[in-house]
Amino acid sequence: MNEGNISKLRELSKKLAPLIESHAERLAKLTTEMAALEKEGLIYASSTLRDGKYFYLVYPSKKMEKRKREYVGTDPEKIANALAGIARARQYEILKAEHQQRDAFLADRHRTLSYLLDELGRGNR
Repeated sequence: MNEGNISKLRELSKKLAPLIESHAERLAKLTTEMAALEKEGLIYASSTLRDGKYFYLVYPSKKMEKRKREYVGTDPEKIANALAGIARARQYEILKAEHQQRDAFLADRHRTLSYLLDELGRGNR
């Protein structure tokens, strides 16, 4: 009897749990980072200067409405806070995309493993 294939399957199965945990940890980290960014505040807008010194936030239009403009002013601290909120929103979207990609990847791997388990179960009858 050839035990080689059984040994190979056992070795592969030992590697599976740590890989799954690694993905789970990364998803948890992404979720935590996204929540922290949300808590600090996200600003989904672009910025513009009027007359070279008056800072405005320009939000995307909704349902064919005119774009909303919000006056921030000339205070460097307020401008820095607004720019930081824009940067947080961009970072949030990057993290969100990675989270969605990983989640889709894991859903696909789940289907693959489920199929494999079904096949192994059939071979044991």
